Amino acid sequence: MSCCYGMDKKIKDLNTKLYEVGPVKQASDLSGLAPVGVCSLLAGVFIASICLLTGFAVNTVCNLVGFCYPVYKSYEIVEAANPTNEQTKAILTYWTVFGGFMLIEAIVDNLFFWVPLYYFLRVGFQVYLFYPDFRGSAKLYSLVCKRTLNQVAKLTPLITAAPKATPATEKRSD
Repeated sequence: MSCCYGMDKKIKDLNTKLYEVGPVKQASDLSGLAPVGVCSLLAGVFIASICLLTGFAVNTVCNLVGFCYPVYKSYEIVEAANPTNEQTKAILTYWTVFGGFMLIEAIVDNLFFWVPLYYFLRVGFQVYLFYPDFRGSAKLYSLVCKRTLNQVAKLTPLITAAPKATPATEKRSD
């Protein structure tokens, strides 16, 4: 029995019915998504747009966009029998850049509040980062993150290494 308790049959039936609707059929054929996927995507974009326009739950919408697809792609890579180095590097690069962005946003959040349509820009930026054809996270990583993290990597041994005992500290007993 399926873990979805009969949902797979209902989704197949719904796909069959939706495929009979002209625009859904065209969008499905064009995108390669199942009709239910096309309708779900359109509904999600519509609801997200309403939220972004009204200011309702904007941070939640942005976090859903920034996390859902990359988390699922990470899951696919983790569960793959033989994930490629390219896939692994791409998703790790995304998480590195996205983490840096979230850190910066947390620090200067009050400044972003004043940027008109900030949350639309944020969603667009997040899609740019994770969409494979754009390779945005790879570009931003090589432009900004790599240089910054290389500097941090130079400091890491100074912070994490245990101090070495010197003759002056060994003789000292208080």
